[in-house]
Amino acid sequence: MDITIYLPDDLGTWAKERELNLSRMLRGAVEAERHRRQAIGAALAEADTIDLDAEDDDGTGYTARIHGTLIAAQGGSTYPGVYVYLGKDEQVYVYDETSGKLHRNIEPDDLRELADEATYVQAMHAIGQVPVIDVGLPEAGTADADGQAPREADIGTDHVPFKSAREGLPPRPAGGRRPRHVRHIDPAKVIRRPGQHPAP
Repeated sequence: MDITIYLPDDLGTWAKERELNLSRMLRGAVEAERHRRQAIGAALAEADTIDLDAEDDDGTGYTARIHGTLIAAQGGSTYPGVYVYLGKDEQVYVYDETSGKLHRNIEPDDLRELADEATYVQAMHAIGQVPVIDVGLPEAGTADADGQAPREADIGTDHVPFKSAREGLPPRPAGGRRPRHVRHIDPAKVIRRPGQHPAP
């Protein structure tokens, strides 16, 4: 199919000077958007109403009623877990069962800070996006090749190593008792790509 697109003169001139393959770039963008929408449509085909016991920043309890579907889960069998939901509004929500905090309208980069690597990767695939995992970065306080410990400014803020969603939270209760109850959550129903292992 032949499609005519408009570019402002300055942008068109810039692209032509650099011999950009606009047809290939447009095709790639359209294919990526089709994949994203198909993945979201498949995930929301399992949409339901999910009630969560949540708390606001002041510690006031409330019921968070999510209209959507569970797309990834971290833990949650013996110990409190972290659950990632896709709402019917196509926004991502993360529920931390230990703190009772519901994080709303999460961007992909923020998701990396709220869940572990496996959960982040699973959630990204469920919404049709490619996960980005930083590797090879020195950890804070690790000496470099010259034996010097890098400063925080040298590491940068664009590449933040993964951290557990439990970091900074109080220790788990003895015996693995879960402090809050999450209703209608079944990790076995998490949307998975073909070939992925089922939930334990």
